[in-house]
Amino acid sequence: MILIFSQNFDPSTDKVIDWLVHFKKPFIRINYNTDYVESVFLELSDDCELGMDNVDQPYQIDNYIRALTFTLTSGVKIDLKTINSVWYRRGGMPSYNSFFIDFSVLKLKFFIKKSQEYLDTEYNEIVRYIYFYLFKNCRVKNLGTPFLSASNKPQYLTLAKLYGLKIPNFYIVSRKSELKYALSKSRNNITKGISEMIMFAKDYLRLISYTSKIDEADTDMVDDRFFPSGIQKEIIKLADIRVVYLHGKCFSMAIFSQNNHRTSTDFRNYDSVEPNRNTPFKLPASFENKLKLLCEHIGLNFCSIDVLLDRDYQLYFLEINPVGQFGMVSMPCNYHIEKIIAEKL
Repeated sequence: MILIFSQNFDPSTDKVIDWLVHFKKPFIRINYNTDYVESVFLELSDDCELGMDNVDQPYQIDNYIRALTFTLTSGVKIDLKTINSVWYRRGGMPSYNSFFIDFSVLKLKFFIKKSQEYLDTEYNEIVRYIYFYLFKNCRVKNLGTPFLSASNKPQYLTLAKLYGLKIPNFYIVSRKSELKYALSKSRNNITKGISEMIMFAKDYLRLISYTSKIDEADTDMVDDRFFPSGIQKEIIKLADIRVVYLHGKCFSMAIFSQNNHRTSTDFRNYDSVEPNRNTPFKLPASFENKLKLLCEHIGLNFCSIDVLLDRDYQLYFLEINPVGQFGMVSMPCNYHIEKIIAEKL
């Protein structure tokens, strides 16, 4: 049985499931944003079969577990001992349905709030154990990881440099003097989020954090002290390269975004009227091998990677998104990544 952690309204998951149906592979899909957990049962017994004597070999944690199940409010019961393949697409385990718990006996709002927080902590510990069972179990094939669900830009840039990849100069600054120093090191600079892109929406209004250019004139608009922010040297690009990394193989696409004022700084600021040209792209084997070593070091077997090709045909590593989009690369380039994922599960 295949277990998929995803969310409702995720077209990429839908397409992979179409292939699973085609291959007649049984699966269970959990959507963290619409499903709820109703019950959990674990039997960890000392009477179970002993494990391997050689601790250097992959440990067989199934030997110590008689039962590990959870049931969704929809009535679907999932026996994790029957799961032989798991895909962490996004989201992870849904919340526990604790609406039936009566906290009113505690009287004070303070105790009610603290009790709810404590139960959340308890449930999160259970979720971590479920992840441990699924993703550290040598019996279960896995794709993606719940342990690295967010980008860590400074860490990944540092590791990329360790493996011989070119990176743009990067700074985290929180004072005007530091900002001026960072901007003085390069003629062209940009600012962008240190973690993820944000999008807030309410009614017909949207607030989105794109990458933006910044120069010394902008320092007049900031206070002497501000929240720590990322500053990066702008690479004058020939193209953006989006890479989907899957079990040691790179599927790459060139995005010719530099000639459109909307997408020249951030290709995610899409232009639906004059869309960018996208085409399959083959990275040099040496560069792909460095990406592979980097992903193995981090512990990723599936992710998306952003790279820049500058006008001197030099490649720059930018960042890794552990749960990034792959459909935007698969479809234009006819890579059929969805089929490959279904075959590996």
